[in-house]
Amino acid sequence: YQRRVHGIVMNYVFIFLFFSACLTISFAWECSAHLIMMQIAWKELADEDKNKITRLLSGMTGLNPGFTLLESACFHEDMTAAGSTAFDLWKNYEIPYYDGIKETEANFTALLTDSLFAIKSMIQTLQTKAPASSAIMDSKLEKAFAIRYLIGAIGDIHQPMRTIARVTRQLPFGDHGGELFLIDYTQKIKNLKLLWDAAMGRLLPYDRPLKPVDIKGIEQLALLFTKEFPREILEELSITDIWLMIKNTYLYAAHYAYKGIREGERPSPDYTEMGWYYCRRLLTIGGYRTCLLYTSPSPRDQRGSRMPSSA
Repeated sequence: YQRRVHGIVMNYVFIFLFFSACLTISFAWECSAHLIMMQIAWKELADEDKNKITRLLSGMTGLNPGFTLLESACFHEDMTAAGSTAFDLWKNYEIPYYDGIKETEANFTALLTDSLFAIKSMIQTLQTKAPASSAIMDSKLEKAFAIRYLIGAIGDIHQPMRTIARVTRQLPFGDHGGELFLIDYTQKIKNLKLLWDAAMGRLLPYDRPLKPVDIKGIEQLALLFTKEFPREILEELSITDIWLMIKNTYLYAAHYAYKGIREGERPSPDYTEMGWYYCRRLLTIGGYRTCLLYTSPSPRDQRGSRMPSSA
């Protein structure tokens, strides 16, 4: 398994190197949410943990001037913006939500690779000890890749539409997290997944590399979110199993995302206000949990992987 993970990670590292050679600026709607979560996590971390993360990230330093510590949260979004689809299957975990149809009547098939697999692979890479050989540079590059990808992957499992597939009689194979649930919103936001990716259109994209004024704005949003949702009121933070985190986010999608909205129509103000509230809540939870990655004593998830410690 470890050799398999090594091969998978190195393949994606090479894909990254190819696309990073031509990437200078990206415009990704999802990136804004990842930046906020990273900022929340960074403010929560102790200096010792920050230094350890910085050392891990440094394995890719200089490959692209846009990859600052904060912007490392946008790693796989940058690759998508550069034209790579290599990471698309690793961004979702589709739990079926049967709506008006029995499970036995559906034709739903789970993804072969998914966000849980990605997280477990990146954790395995980070926990592997560096070899005492000429391969040490490959190991540093792998770990720098893994830490960047893991930051984004933890963020993605807090986007409700990336944890669900609505299964109906019209779509017995699922709607791929709302991709096939078409809506009338904006020129860029044409389906339910994009609406939640963009946090109801409330989070605007940033030009990259980030300008000082952009960083200030991200810091202010992170501060507002943590004031609205301090740790002590978020019962979900007691969940440390990765699989249960995904299931917890799925419940938001099942209970709220498909309620009060019709296919082909424009979401109502009530719906977008509700959605914006839960986006803020989940972004904050995602930020706190990103911090947990580097401060916890490696709690095990129910499917056998372990969250990486800061060691």
